[in-house]
Order: sequence, then C-alpha cells, then structure tokens
Amino acid sequence: MAKQAGPVYYTGTIGMVCFYKMQGKYYARLKSSLTGRRVKKDPAFHRTMENAHILGEASRIAAAVYRSVAASEKSQALYRRMTGIAMRMLQQKINPMKVLAALEVQFLSAVDPIETGTLCVNEEGVLQPIKVDWPPNED
Repeated sequence: MAKQAGPVYYTGTIGMVCFYKMQGKYYARLKSSLTGRRVKKDPAFHRTMENAHILGEASRIAAAVYRSVAASEKSQALYRRMTGIAMRMLQQKINPMKVLAALEVQFLSAVDPIETGTLCVNEEGVLQPIKVDWPPNED
C-alpha cells in the first residue's frame, strides 16, 4: 500500500489503482481482480461461503438474544461477543436452539424469561424470530 503525497488527495479509482482514505491518511493500492460472483461460485471459495453462512446464522441468534438485553447494558462489543460465541458453537455443529439457549442463560440471567423472545427453526432449517405471548389468554 502506497501513501499519497502532495497538496491534493484523491479518493476513488483510476484504471487499476484505488485511492482511499483510512484513519485520516490517504493511500493507493492496485485494484483486486476478485469479484463477488467468483467468491460465491468458485469451488476454491466454498469454505469461505460456508463460514459466511455460519456467521449469518450466528448473527441472527445473537440479535434475538441482544434484543432482550437491558438498554443500559447494550454495546457493539457485547453484540460482537455474543455473535463470536454463537459462531464458535455453530462451527462445532451444536444445534442452533442449544446455542440460543446457551446465550440466553449467559447473557439474560437477570431478565424475566416471560419477556424474552426466542427463535424457531422452520421446515427448511432456517432460524426465524418468534415472540412468545405469555401468559396465555385464559378464556
């Protein structure tokens, strides 16, 4: 990565060179030949796409638990920590419902379980958020 020098700085792409700003400094680099389509279709990136799928699922699980965290305790670091824990558990082939339960126990121990939402797995095996109405209406 080369640093830009001079009184005028540029951001953008000219030909095969990308000019950008990072942390207040200006740099230049060669444009990558890698495309999103290649990453999604090329067998060489199969594991990359598997990990992306796991990260997406971990993010959905963490988001479901994070929604129930007290507003005063919410932070980006907490959400990232939840996502990381969920991802490691999913990589070990642990059932998503068990991952959800583990995060709820670890991060929501002080929260009333009646007020927490949860996830369910649909017929395609995809996690979807649901809201549990409790107590049930007794007619």
